[in-house]
Amino acid sequence: DDDTWYKNKLSCQINLMDNKPEIGLCHTNQYYINDKNKKYISEKNIKNGKIFSDLILRNFIIFSSIVVRKSLIDKHHILFYEGIKTTEDWYFCLIICLHSKAMYIDKPLINYFIHQENNSKNVALKYHSTIKTLNIIQENLIAEN
Repeated sequence: DDDTWYKNKLSCQINLMDNKPEIGLCHTNQYYINDKNKKYISEKNIKNGKIFSDLILRNFIIFSSIVVRKSLIDKHHILFYEGIKTTEDWYFCLIICLHSKAMYIDKPLINYFIHQENNSKNVALKYHSTIKTLNIIQENLIAEN
C-alpha cells in the first residue's frame, strides 16, 4: 500500500484510546490524492460509538487510518479472512465494531492515494467480495446467537 501517515497519527489515536478504554477501534479523516496529485479532503464521516449497523451499509473507514486494541483482537480471536479480495479490510473492521465501540478523529492524519491499481476499481470483483463478506458476517452473527 502506498498510503502515508502524518507524524502525529499514532500519538493522536493512542492518546485518545488511552483515555477511553471502551474504544476498540479509532479511525481518522484523510486526504485523497488522485493520479494528477490533486489533494482533497474526504467528506465529514463522523461515526462514533457502536457503528456496526452503519458500517455494514457502507464501508466508510479507510483501513490505513485505523488503530485497533490488540486485547480485543486476542479476546475475540479476530483474524483477516483471506478468502475474500478487496473487502478483507471491511470484514476486519466489521468484526471489530461488532464487539466494541469506535471513535472517529475528524482530522486528516493520512494521505490516501487513488490510482488505477486500486482493487476497488474492479467493480465485478468488488461486488462478489461484498456479497461474500456479507454472507460471512451473517454466518458469524448466527453462530454467536
